[in-house]
Amino acid sequence: MRDRAVRRALAGLLLLQALAAAAQVAPGAVYQRYHSLALTNQLDEMLKLAAPEQRAALGKMGAADRLAWLRRLQEAMPRSYMITGTAIAPSGRTARVSAIGHADLGGGKSEARYGTIAMTSESGRWKVADAAWTKVRPAGVPEPPLDDDDRKPPAIPPAPAAAAARSAPGPAAPPAAARIERSQEAKRRAAPRDGGCEYKPVMTEADLARCRK
Repeated sequence: MRDRAVRRALAGLLLLQALAAAAQVAPGAVYQRYHSLALTNQLDEMLKLAAPEQRAALGKMGAADRLAWLRRLQEAMPRSYMITGTAIAPSGRTARVSAIGHADLGGGKSEARYGTIAMTSESGRWKVADAAWTKVRPAGVPEPPLDDDDRKPPAIPPAPAAAAARSAPGPAAPPAAARIERSQEAKRRAAPRDGGCEYKPVMTEADLARCRK
């Protein structure tokens, strides 16, 4: 009887843990909010999603130093990115989020950035412990996809008239009989006219007599 009660208690505890894990916001979603707040200069709201160590370090800074820290963070952050992987430690206390994005360099140019975000669990909620973005592509990480501005424009299809002209068949070859007649005519014109002999398509008896000489 006692063993049955223990098993029920353990089953209930496991169920509660599963429900808590399901209700917990994913690490990538927490960082997405953190990232957005940083780019929009909402430092106080952003720090609510930061780990205690980061909050403590920034709490010791003056207003000017905090603003300078935020500017450096923004310069490293890409304006757009996608998460490529999330690894949660077996203990469930830490996680690592990998991401790829593009940083705007101005003038219509962008640069690939690779992010590694360290997360820690605080009272069942994920917090950002560190977010590092670098230009160097880690080993085994594929190239990021291009932004729309970086893609080559599609080839412009030819105008219908030009396409029709290229696909239209050329002039038909003359019939064989016509080719033979023209060839014979050319030979007759090139042949020497000794004695007034001239070959014609239709020849009289006098023409034939002159050519028999």
